[in-house]
Amino acid sequence: MPVEDFLQINNLKVVFEKEKREDGLVLALFSQDGKDYTKDISKHISDSKIRNIVVAYTKKAFSLNGELLDYEIIQDIKNSSFLTENEVLQKELNVMEEDLEGNLKKYLNDNLGTRSIDLVIYHDGKEWVAQEKGILEKAVDASCSAIYTKALPINNELINKQNITTAPIKKARKTIIEKILKKELDDEGFVNGTGPESTIFRAVIKNTGIEEAEKREETKQLLDLFTKYVDSCVNNKISLKVLTDKYYSAPYGMRAGVLPIILSYVISYRNGDIVIYKGESEVEANSESIIAMCDNPDEYSLYISKEDALKEDYLKNLIETFDPDCYASLTGTRITNVYTCMQRWYRSLPQIAKNIKNANNITGKVEYIDSIPKLRTILQRADGNAYESVFITIPEICNSTGDLKNTNRNIKAIKGFLDSYYDKVLDYLVNETLKIFNSKSKHDLIHTLSEWYEKQSDSAKNSLSDNKITAFMNSIKELNTFDEKEAVQKIAKTVSGLYVDSWNDNTISEYLANLIILKGKVEEIKDDTQEGRQQLTFTDSKGNLQKKYFEKTSDSSACILKNIISDSLEDFSGLSVNDKVAVLVEMLENVINKDI
Repeated sequence: MPVEDFLQINNLKVVFEKEKREDGLVLALFSQDGKDYTKDISKHISDSKIRNIVVAYTKKAFSLNGELLDYEIIQDIKNSSFLTENEVLQKELNVMEEDLEGNLKKYLNDNLGTRSIDLVIYHDGKEWVAQEKGILEKAVDASCSAIYTKALPINNELINKQNITTAPIKKARKTIIEKILKKELDDEGFVNGTGPESTIFRAVIKNTGIEEAEKREETKQLLDLFTKYVDSCVNNKISLKVLTDKYYSAPYGMRAGVLPIILSYVISYRNGDIVIYKGESEVEANSESIIAMCDNPDEYSLYISKEDALKEDYLKNLIETFDPDCYASLTGTRITNVYTCMQRWYRSLPQIAKNIKNANNITGKVEYIDSIPKLRTILQRADGNAYESVFITIPEICNSTGDLKNTNRNIKAIKGFLDSYYDKVLDYLVNETLKIFNSKSKHDLIHTLSEWYEKQSDSAKNSLSDNKITAFMNSIKELNTFDEKEAVQKIAKTVSGLYVDSWNDNTISEYLANLIILKGKVEEIKDDTQEGRQQLTFTDSKGNLQKKYFEKTSDSSACILKNIISDSLEDFSGLSVNDKVAVLVEMLENVINKDI
């Protein structure tokens, strides 16, 4: 940088790049006119009060402005489309560029090389030092040693850097974090191995003394920084930027590459439940989320739930209530695992239990009935926050905020109610269906339905005039079970068109109302109503004689169906009459017996 430009900068902080985490900056200055600016430079940098700048200054005037301009012009030409169409010019430009680079590098080596600098200015921790013919490396070392007094030395250049760009090292770091979180640091093959994950682990954890009971001073100071941050996160959601702003700056000046490893080590030995937030959403505390939060500390926060006896009992009871085997099979944090088990349980419920919205004849006056729709909302969320759901929202839903014992009682009662709701619905349907067919019957539903069926007219049993009636009568006729619940499910499916486990609150009353109407229609059918109707008689596949009544139809859709069947029969002219009749009779049997 021209020294004249340097002296015009009012705030030297602008020379640092905001996006980069820089320990410091070396500024190479040269003059355009050959004057000695030593005093001016010293005063300007001293006034800036920025200690992590080292200035390398040559007093020799820069005499290659023409060459530098030519070099910039060549770069512009090389980036243009014009050059791709002229191979001869491209070769000439490459030769010119190489000559210019040689001249510029020679100037830099002769005047701003490591041991050819006229003046080096740096801060040694006490004052600014202006050293004639100073050695740049020594100046940088002295400056960093004075500024970063609490930096923890980590002797591994693969990981101790700001940006990890190579895939093998990223993978090794991820493996180390996973081992730390799982507390698998006693694996001798891992600790004493020769792979990158082993050598990096030893450099960051073993050789720095982080694991030792009696820690060296610089190790203790760095861990104190992490401990204070983690302590502040107990029952508080604190941005990771609070930690990283101190971690990267003086007096620590640590590298970003090792941050996820040290952070995972600190939180893995922390009592309490760790919750990581990205914005307002919880993310699972694993190697990927820890690396992501270290890369973007302003987007992530940490929350630690303080461990106490009430919370422990609460979680223990939830685990026992919502399938201990499910909990044992999961690998996330325990709060996430509890929440996952609750969600899996809810998804396993029949739809009719999930669809409860209001109290009805089956639920009765249940005090927690209003809580069920709210619980459904929480447990159906794919992106739900586990900690907030388990410790805040669910207690609120159970009307027991601040009373986790009461929450346990209520959530257990709700679970028991929902688990048994489907059976209660079936019991209710059995009783109500029995009342509809014979409220004074002393028999069970199966025998009551059988008796009612036998009392109906031959026309009612065999008429094909109404799809619903035909299906309804067939379903009663073909009941081959003594299980009342199984029987009522078949009747309910025929009447409502839906399986009972898919019903909602309204379907129950709709079923009972439609059943009364359907039963009445069947009872109105008398044998004398079949006059003028046609009769179909055949032996079905089970050897039973079937007799059915039907009417001719002139419906346009029926005509289309007849034409389709007629055309199909013509296409199979090679089949015998017997085969064609056999197929048609089989189809007739399927149509007649099909539940519609």
